[in-house]
Amino acid sequence: MFLKQIHKRLFLHGLLLVAVLGMTMAAACISSEAADINLMKQSVVRVTMVVDKGVLDPNFKGTLIPISEFLRDIGVAAKDEPTGGTGFIIGNGKYIVTNYHVVAEALKYQKYVAYFKPAVVLGYNRYKTGKLIGWSDIQRKDIAIFEMDERLDRPDVTFAAAGMNVGDDVTCIGYPAVADVEEVWANSESSVSSGKIQKVTRDENQTRVYQTDAAINHGNSGGPAFNSKGEVVGITTYRKSPNFAAVGYMRTYEEIIEELKRANVPFKQGDQAQQVTGPVSDGAAPGKAPWYMNKLVWGAGAMGIILLGAVIFVVSRPKSQAVSAPVPAAKPGPRPAAQAGQQPNVQPGSQPGASQQVQLAPTPSVPQLKPVLVGLNGQFAGSVVELGVQAVILGRDPQQAQLVFPSNAEDISRTHTVVKYDASSQSFLVEDRSTNGTFLVTGERLKPGEVRRLHAGDRFYLSDNRNMFEVRLENVR
Repeated sequence: MFLKQIHKRLFLHGLLLVAVLGMTMAAACISSEAADINLMKQSVVRVTMVVDKGVLDPNFKGTLIPISEFLRDIGVAAKDEPTGGTGFIIGNGKYIVTNYHVVAEALKYQKYVAYFKPAVVLGYNRYKTGKLIGWSDIQRKDIAIFEMDERLDRPDVTFAAAGMNVGDDVTCIGYPAVADVEEVWANSESSVSSGKIQKVTRDENQTRVYQTDAAINHGNSGGPAFNSKGEVVGITTYRKSPNFAAVGYMRTYEEIIEELKRANVPFKQGDQAQQVTGPVSDGAAPGKAPWYMNKLVWGAGAMGIILLGAVIFVVSRPKSQAVSAPVPAAKPGPRPAAQAGQQPNVQPGSQPGASQQVQLAPTPSVPQLKPVLVGLNGQFAGSVVELGVQAVILGRDPQQAQLVFPSNAEDISRTHTVVKYDASSQSFLVEDRSTNGTFLVTGERLKPGEVRRLHAGDRFYLSDNRNMFEVRLENVR
């Protein structure tokens, strides 16, 4: 009787503990859903285009300057106003997403474009550079992606797994150009503007956008828009006009993810993500959440309490005598036969005819890939050409080229570019045979007759970036 009372009390106390812990854990989980602005700010960076001043003066080789200063020195720009915007970090600190128009200004100067580099601004005259690896121009999605030369030790953003609805809260973080002096802009802190989703629609290019009343100004372009859980739901892109400052537009996260997949760039989305912490700059407070706000800690604690209660419950139960019935020995049955066409896996040293387990070796499946050349814009936008043993020629000569440009395309040579797939290394060989040049996506021009090795996902263009192509390895369906 005494044991039964002890057992009952322990059981009731265990249930009470689990109930209290469950309510506490639920409250902690709810409160932890509120996004931490400081954590969000760590993933947002100031973006611009820079150039080595040594291009103009060899005495300054290795000194990076913003393109606004460079253009002023060569007489193109009269003012030293900031030319940049905002970006955000993905891919374990290795990649930056921003708007295409943030970097497009530099791409207009073909003579110098090979010297321009996208960069993260760490402060006045302090940069970390990268290289442009993919973009969708202003007429389409206005998104650009560049890969850092050195990894940034700061956390990635996490993309939302579901879209926004009218009335949902949204937070935009960026670097509005509050001054026309580069030094002031470069040392300013990121700004936070909050608002609501006013409309879910498409723009004149049929690209999905959110309309918001959150403040979006020059310099905010390319910055992330967060939902109430701190997940990226869009990229701040433009406002309707200077007369409508309270009406801003953001490309949706689905549009961004499409471009990331096209460029083979890793990213985090929804519940699959794990927050990465890093050093804080721009005056943001340290963003690592305390241990007691960690859901994993609460989950582990709850599991431990439940297991402890189960152990107490089992130990305190009065033991009863159980009578074990003898278990009859299993009679040997026939051995399973191997299926037709498969050899049984017989262990070495076994005797023929002896009882043994038959193991069928699985047949591994090897994914089949095919090399293709894909047109991204211009004359061959959407075209897919499979690359076989023979090379594919791009040009105006219908007698030689497989991708034939119109005869009036004067910037394209009769035999402009040759593309071939190297199966031994699973890479692509691109050769320039043109007058006006074959360029990599970074703006680097191949020398006449030069053969450059590219890998799946790399891009190049003929004469200008309106004739862009990408080499890929696609699964055979």
